[in-house]
Amino acid sequence: MGVKLDCIRIPVEDTKKPEYLKKHPFGRIPTLEGEEGCIFESVAIMRHIARKAGKMYGNTPAETASIDQWLEYFISNYAPCSAVIVRTLLAYRYHTKVEYELARKELF
Repeated sequence: MGVKLDCIRIPVEDTKKPEYLKKHPFGRIPTLEGEEGCIFESVAIMRHIARKAGKMYGNTPAETASIDQWLEYFISNYAPCSAVIVRTLLAYRYHTKVEYELARKELF
């Protein structure tokens, strides 16, 4: 979308340190740091980037609402179980193998 971003990977244990908790009060990933401050949560970050770029977020209030409804659908139906899979695949290991398999089964 023409928005320059630098991806900085940090160890999960660093997300609980006071300096990171100032950026994301729940100590989770991802966090977008910018001139305007910090924005956390994946969908909020996606919406911010789309608005900033002036692309992919609808040209009318109705189009934007349609996009929002699909983002909300994703959050409600896929995000909970996909988060377990992604964290496990990235070796964050917040969850057990049983939890991973249940989430994987629910996702697919």
